[in-house]
Amino acid sequence: MNPAAAWPLWWLDLALAAIAAEALWLAWRGRRAGLAPQDWLWCLAAGLGLLLAMRAALAGAALPLVGACLAVAGLCHWLDLRSRRRTAAATG
Repeated sequence: MNPAAAWPLWWLDLALAAIAAEALWLAWRGRRAGLAPQDWLWCLAAGLGLLLAMRAALAGAALPLVGACLAVAGLCHWLDLRSRRRTAAATG
């Protein structure tokens, strides 16, 4: 038996819903607290890409789709690091 088949996918769906709720909360609360979207958006998107890749792999999706999700996660992670470096350089 495939161990991945025993994993309940609804746990991942729940985690994806939690990330969506967190994004909505950060957008609402961040606006009130002066938190810019670039401070949190790329980090959240990288985690979303990793969860989507895991969901696709466990659901038996084609490997190119899993690879594309991982590539998007890596790109978002790089953008997050670049944004943080620019913010750190601007503040001294």
